[in-house]
Amino acid sequence: MTAKSSVPQRAHEERLPLLCTGYGQEAISFILGLLEPNLFARENLWVVHAGGAYDLQVILGMEPSVGQLLDEQNYRNMSKKLPPDLRDRPIISIGHTFPNCWRTSQDDAWFGVQLVLQAAWNLGMHSLLGFPVVDEPCPHPNMYVKDRIIYRVGRTMFETAVLPEKLAAYAKFVDEVWVPSSFNVESFQLAKIDPAKLFILPQGVNTTEFDPARHAPLDLSDATLVFGSNSSSISSSSSSSKEPGQTQPFRFLSVFKWESRKGWDILLTGFFEEFKVEDNVELHIVTKETVQKIHDFRSYIRQAAAPLLNITHSSQFDLLPRVYVHYHHIPDSLLPGLYSATDALVLPTHGEGWGRPQIEAMSMGKPVISTNWSGVAAFLHEGVGYPIRVEGLVEAVDEGANSFGWFKHQRWAQPSKQHMKELMRQVVRNPAAAAAKGAAARKYVVDHFSLLAVAYKFLAQLLRVQDIVDHLLAQKNSE
Repeated sequence: MTAKSSVPQRAHEERLPLLCTGYGQEAISFILGLLEPNLFARENLWVVHAGGAYDLQVILGMEPSVGQLLDEQNYRNMSKKLPPDLRDRPIISIGHTFPNCWRTSQDDAWFGVQLVLQAAWNLGMHSLLGFPVVDEPCPHPNMYVKDRIIYRVGRTMFETAVLPEKLAAYAKFVDEVWVPSSFNVESFQLAKIDPAKLFILPQGVNTTEFDPARHAPLDLSDATLVFGSNSSSISSSSSSSKEPGQTQPFRFLSVFKWESRKGWDILLTGFFEEFKVEDNVELHIVTKETVQKIHDFRSYIRQAAAPLLNITHSSQFDLLPRVYVHYHHIPDSLLPGLYSATDALVLPTHGEGWGRPQIEAMSMGKPVISTNWSGVAAFLHEGVGYPIRVEGLVEAVDEGANSFGWFKHQRWAQPSKQHMKELMRQVVRNPAAAAAKGAAARKYVVDHFSLLAVAYKFLAQLLRVQDIVDHLLAQKNSE
């Protein structure tokens, strides 16, 4: 079937509708990249939420124009307004989700029964944990599109050296697997996924929105002081409010979910080993819980850090350089201001599928210190940042329910704490050189990872898939 679009100046005429789902902000960036510059006809891109629960805070913090666009492209809305010849076409499904969402009731009838059991389990876990835990198939069976899906793509990522065997098994339910970098091409091949199924599609960042010229620094005065003394309170982010002779502290930023994979222990111990109170250096941690509920982040972090720092009395915390935690949700619209309010990003992660905070900070012209391994290595190198050397691979920390058991018997990188400390000291001592790297990082990201730059890469993959699908349809029609 063919469909013609009234959208002008498109790069090509796509013929089958695309059903996009999953992984939140990453999927939204793909949609914006395709639609805002009119690279793709809107009637040919349908959006479905699948694979996880809605996050009301994210929805409320979304730019109104983005929310409106997603609502307009929602499959349910599109199916009501499209004429039958456009609505009932064969579909290319691209599920940007965790691999365990790729199996659907189309694959086997028993899975339909499992969905009922899964729903009951989700309800129980929701009551126990206070939030829903779901592994819904992608697309969900109630979308009534399964009989029209002619080609299935799963886009995903994983953070360890080899994709876990249980996750690799789901690759048989899709025709192709798209990953953000060569790191996952290798780690997925090691899990015995057919190399012919694997293709690279990097992640983009909205460099128009994450532009240092557009945003004033965010006010950080509502941060919670975890370490250091209240006698030296946080200064304003605005240089215009400084007292005569007052020196603005150098602010490191780290953004991550509170889990072992992010290397929070390396970050804190390295920071306190390298800097003293008189250095006038601060660390701001923007974090959130994973599965385990944390009601008092200040006490939780102190308790976790005390044995690492040989602290036996609470008064010793006050003698350390200042560390602040921001654990309340920061809307996406305020994230550029967060980066503007700080001087450098540091994240000694053990492994990333991509590295959203790192590439956002680079887009904001900030120097980035992060581990030279996994997805981050696809865009962070010495010409545009400060990669942390890797000492080797070590056994991943399995935090049970907090990591859903996926890291059990896995291996990830061990970043060098000593090298991280040297790089942190380097950017503090030579802020001009760090600023130059930040400027180079912004240019590099704009050139290679803007929404438009990635959209063209996305489009190239779609054209390739479209050719495959045209061949499949021709074969089917000839039978």
